[in-house]
Amino acid sequence: MPKIIPKQAHKQTPFLANYRFHPQTEWMQEREVENPGAAMYTHWIKTVQGKARATLEQTREAMKWYYDRRVTPQPDIEVGDMVMLNASNIKSK
Repeated sequence: MPKIIPKQAHKQTPFLANYRFHPQTEWMQEREVENPGAAMYTHWIKTVQGKARATLEQTREAMKWYYDRRVTPQPDIEVGDMVMLNASNIKSK
Protein backbone atom coordinates (compact mmCIF):
# COMPACT_ATOMS: atom_id res chain seq x y z
CA MET A 1 0.00 0.00 0.00
CA PRO A 2 1.47 3.41 -0.96
CA LYS A 3 2.22 5.88 1.76
CA ILE A 4 -0.15 8.89 1.85
CA ILE A 5 1.76 12.16 1.63
CA PRO A 6 0.19 15.05 3.56
CA LYS A 7 -0.59 18.26 1.71
CA GLN A 8 2.03 20.20 3.68
CA ALA A 9 4.83 18.03 2.30
CA HIS A 10 6.18 20.84 0.14
CA LYS A 11 6.72 23.09 3.24
CA GLN A 12 5.41 26.16 1.42
CA THR A 13 2.44 28.42 1.86
CA PRO A 14 -0.27 28.00 -0.79
CA PHE A 15 0.37 31.58 -1.96
CA LEU A 16 4.07 30.88 -2.47
CA ALA A 17 3.33 27.62 -4.25
CA ASN A 18 0.90 29.35 -6.67
CA TYR A 19 2.59 32.70 -7.29
CA ARG A 20 6.25 32.05 -6.35
CA PHE A 21 6.45 35.01 -3.92
CA HIS A 22 5.16 35.80 -0.44
CA PRO A 23 2.28 38.25 -0.10
CA GLN A 24 3.13 41.73 1.11
CA THR A 25 2.41 42.00 4.83
CA GLU A 26 3.83 45.46 5.51
CA TRP A 27 1.11 47.39 3.65
CA MET A 28 0.23 49.54 6.67
CA GLN A 29 3.73 51.00 7.08
CA GLU A 30 4.57 54.45 5.74
CA ARG A 31 6.85 54.23 2.71
CA GLU A 32 8.76 56.48 0.37
CA VAL A 33 6.75 57.41 -2.72
CA GLU A 34 8.05 55.50 -5.72
CA ASN A 35 5.82 57.20 -8.28
CA PRO A 36 5.82 61.02 -8.27
CA GLY A 37 2.46 61.00 -10.07
CA ALA A 38 0.92 59.26 -7.07
CA ALA A 39 2.01 62.08 -4.77
CA MET A 40 0.53 64.67 -7.15
CA TYR A 41 -2.73 62.71 -7.36
CA THR A 42 -2.90 62.43 -3.57
CA HIS A 43 -2.37 66.18 -3.24
CA TRP A 44 -5.08 66.85 -5.85
CA ILE A 45 -7.58 64.53 -4.11
CA LYS A 46 -6.93 66.19 -0.73
CA THR A 47 -7.42 69.63 -2.33
CA VAL A 48 -10.72 68.59 -3.92
CA GLN A 49 -11.95 67.10 -0.64
CA GLY A 50 -10.99 70.27 1.25
CA LYS A 51 -12.90 72.47 -1.21
CA ALA A 52 -15.93 70.17 -1.05
CA ARG A 53 -15.84 70.21 2.76
CA ALA A 54 -15.68 74.04 2.80
CA THR A 55 -18.58 74.31 0.33
CA LEU A 56 -20.69 71.88 2.36
CA GLU A 57 -19.99 73.90 5.51
CA GLN A 58 -21.13 77.10 3.74
CA THR A 59 -24.28 75.34 2.56
CA ARG A 60 -24.95 74.06 6.08
CA GLU A 61 -24.62 77.57 7.49
CA ALA A 62 -26.95 79.01 4.81
CA MET A 63 -29.58 76.32 5.46
CA LYS A 64 -29.33 77.00 9.21
CA TRP A 65 -29.82 80.74 8.62
CA TYR A 66 -32.92 80.20 6.44
CA TYR A 67 -34.39 77.72 8.93
CA ASP A 68 -33.69 79.86 11.99
CA ARG A 69 -35.34 82.86 10.29
CA ARG A 70 -38.78 81.22 10.24
CA VAL A 71 -38.71 78.78 13.13
CA THR A 72 -40.80 79.45 16.23
CA PRO A 73 -39.21 78.73 19.58
CA GLN A 74 -40.30 75.51 21.21
CA PRO A 75 -42.29 75.73 24.44
CA ASP A 76 -40.56 74.67 27.63
CA ILE A 77 -42.26 71.36 28.43
CA GLU A 78 -41.08 69.32 31.37
CA VAL A 79 -41.87 65.72 32.28
CA GLY A 80 -45.20 65.65 34.11
CA ASP A 81 -46.60 68.86 32.56
CA MET A 82 -50.20 68.80 31.32
CA VAL A 83 -50.43 69.29 27.54
CA MET A 84 -53.20 69.23 24.90
CA LEU A 85 -52.93 66.29 22.49
CA ASN A 86 -54.51 66.14 19.04
CA ALA A 87 -55.46 62.47 18.73
CA SER A 88 -57.00 62.62 15.24
CA ASN A 89 -54.17 60.59 13.68
CA ILE A 90 -53.67 58.15 16.53
CA LYS A 91 -55.21 54.73 15.80
CA SER A 92 -56.24 52.49 18.68
CA LYS A 93 -58.52 49.55 19.26
